[in-house]
Amino acid sequence: MCISNWPNKICNSEYKLDLPVKIPSSYSIVVLNVPSQWDEQTFGNELKQHYPSIVRAVRLFVKGGRPLNKVRLDFSSYKELSSILKSRRILLDDNNTAFTIEPYQAPTRVLRCHNCQAYNDHIAAHCPNKNDPICFRCGQHHSYNPNCDNPIRCVHCNGNHMAGNPVCPKKIEQRYETNQRQKLLNKTSDTQTPRQKSAWCGNTTAHLLGYEVVTDGDNNTNNQVDFIKMLEKINNTMLYIKDQQDELKSKFDAFDMKLNHYNQDINQMKFCINDILCPLIKEVSSQVIQKAKGLNKHILSPLYNKLVNFMSKTIPPSNVIDVPTEHTNTGECFTSNSDIN
Repeated sequence: MCISNWPNKICNSEYKLDLPVKIPSSYSIVVLNVPSQWDEQTFGNELKQHYPSIVRAVRLFVKGGRPLNKVRLDFSSYKELSSILKSRRILLDDNNTAFTIEPYQAPTRVLRCHNCQAYNDHIAAHCPNKNDPICFRCGQHHSYNPNCDNPIRCVHCNGNHMAGNPVCPKKIEQRYETNQRQKLLNKTSDTQTPRQKSAWCGNTTAHLLGYEVVTDGDNNTNNQVDFIKMLEKINNTMLYIKDQQDELKSKFDAFDMKLNHYNQDINQMKFCINDILCPLIKEVSSQVIQKAKGLNKHILSPLYNKLVNFMSKTIPPSNVIDVPTEHTNTGECFTSNSDIN
């Protein structure tokens, strides 16, 4: 995450380094009890004197734009961040002023099916209503159309916004329910080490820098942070695998449709040849040979016999038209040498 950590060349070859625009949530923390009157950029620059890997300081707000006494810090190096997480406080200046911190939790992602627009149930690849899609723009039942000119209407709340809009009351409700479930899963007991909730001043540098004896509560907190990071990594991996599976399934579905189309064409060609062309050729040939005489009949008879034998072997008996002859069996009649002259 830090450009200075990368070499200028690799194997004497120059390269271009493109760092991600969005910093992972595991590289961020939240500083608590920062007065809302303070400028977060100035606060971040002061912290950067002790922690050079800080790249951004952002004030957190609640609904309506009211600022909170919380500031999110983004780091480019996890080395400094890990030491801060272990001590659970961040140093502001040389006067031993510090603030309590907590791991940053990214906003809860609300799953939405892009086919029927349902929340937290399935994705479009597994949608049970694939034949009845709902437009994310107008909320009507029709397939996806980027140029849909119907009035904008949310299918969930009938508001004048598209489905999935962050201000949608239904989406806010779904996010709240998901947060509550997540809190129940991540709830741990840390009553053994009550956290300090305000900025403090002291003369004990060792205590400030986290040199105090580690208690069971500290171990629980560290384990919780590691567990959260591990769950986040697993979740990101699962989402990536899911996207790859969906893409692969769509390709297989398209390939299967092409195979079915080709199979239909082949069956139609077989029907045309076996049920129409071959019986027609046999009927016409039979009439021609019956009227042929002499050398012409001698030349056409072997060809006609080959056609009859081929049809008897390759075409089911129900599809073969038996043409009655005036005299005897076709094979016997048309191989006689007495009609040459």
